[in-house]
Amino acid sequence: MRTYNFFAHDVPYWIIMATVPFIRHWRLTLFFLGPLWAMWPAYFLVNNRFAWLDFYLGTTLLAACAICFAWMSAWMPWDDIDRLVRYLTSPRADRKALRHFDKRWPAYMESAGLSRKSLDGSGEIVVPPLYGLEFNELRQLVVRPGMLLGQTIDDWEAALEKLRTATGALRARCITDDHRTGLAIVFSFDDALAETSKLELPANEVAISTDTAQLGFDEDGNPWNLDLRISTLTAGATGAGKGSVMWQTIVSQGPNVAAGLVQLQGIDLKGGMELSLGLPMFTRYATEMPEAVVLLEEAAQQCKDRAKRMAGISRMHHATVDEPMVMIIIDELANLVAYQTDRDLLRRAEAALAILLTQGRAVGFYVFGFLQDPRKEVLKMRNLFPQSIALRLDSAEEGAMMLSHDAVRAGARCENIPKSQPGVGYVLADNGQVTRVRAAYVPDEQIREAAELFPAPHRLPIVVPDIEPKPTRRTRTRAEGSEAA
Repeated sequence: MRTYNFFAHDVPYWIIMATVPFIRHWRLTLFFLGPLWAMWPAYFLVNNRFAWLDFYLGTTLLAACAICFAWMSAWMPWDDIDRLVRYLTSPRADRKALRHFDKRWPAYMESAGLSRKSLDGSGEIVVPPLYGLEFNELRQLVVRPGMLLGQTIDDWEAALEKLRTATGALRARCITDDHRTGLAIVFSFDDALAETSKLELPANEVAISTDTAQLGFDEDGNPWNLDLRISTLTAGATGAGKGSVMWQTIVSQGPNVAAGLVQLQGIDLKGGMELSLGLPMFTRYATEMPEAVVLLEEAAQQCKDRAKRMAGISRMHHATVDEPMVMIIIDELANLVAYQTDRDLLRRAEAALAILLTQGRAVGFYVFGFLQDPRKEVLKMRNLFPQSIALRLDSAEEGAMMLSHDAVRAGARCENIPKSQPGVGYVLADNGQVTRVRAAYVPDEQIREAAELFPAPHRLPIVVPDIEPKPTRRTRTRAEGSEAA
């Protein structure tokens, strides 16, 4: 039974629900039941002489309460009831905090630059109205303000950091409606992502979706599910937790890898330092630049061939053993497309990646790239990745490169993520809202266990063709030239 705690006593939820309308509409309650309550002193005085009043008043009071409750509950919104129940059952400190915030609201608005003088010329300072104020289940303060005439969501997002500092919150974020005409501001005073989480390996016998994978949790305590049917770019400084995102993506598809529905292809140009722990799960694996280029070019050609086979049959790929979903994992993407001295290999790698990123989604070829520096000078094709994950970065400009300037204004401050919280980052949800997330930690023992449980059905070697050296034109010396003359 659902209960609430009142003064160390568990009170059934239905009792609270029955009393809330009377508290909410105390004037109506007083109108209906006031006369009866006024008769109680007289009842006690004459009870011994008129015992029939006991039955009369008792039944009348019960009937009046039932009629009043039914009438009020018929038109009172249940959201208001739940909100009032949360307020009445919240700790006294919470109620005091809400009253304090309500009292300080004009000062917050003026300090953040969201108030202004009245347009009627009276010189009166006008502040945005406060329509809602409550603590949610996660003890986050949810504020629902109104906007003054001429204000936009951008104005509130620009003032978000000032409001966060003024209220002493650890984090503040804007949640807007679909039309960006209304908003709610959520202040978090406790960090729900402070502790590292760990997810268990999926069972080999259980069918796993190839569409999404849980990588961790978001700041509201909900599972963070990543869309696997979109090429994804993850950026983060050294020690930001890119390995947690990478390996959680890989091991989440372990049963599908073992069943042949998902094919993993890996590129690790750091000599295999990262991906070699899970080597049995990869169908193809490259640690040198020539091998990586061949892997990408052959994957791009397979992508084109599959598109021809699917033409006129289906517009979206469905993973099968004969036509598996291909996930290309590239660790330190900058080593592949920026830090190479062989310009020909660099050009070929960029061309193959462009094909996979622009044509691979419908036919089941997806690239998951990881790098430290998201600047265009390092990754020219950054905008070809439809999905981005921004971990701890060095500046707000880099966060805007990965997400957007609007996301930074809405609270995605990647440069403020502590070094003590690897795996914490920001993503854009399907509705465009900024969400703070943390990837679950994947220890080396879990990677080795996954490699033993979910090996790839077969391995495909990478054959690098022998390239004959280009003939060089011999230049004649000055002495040879004079003799020829």
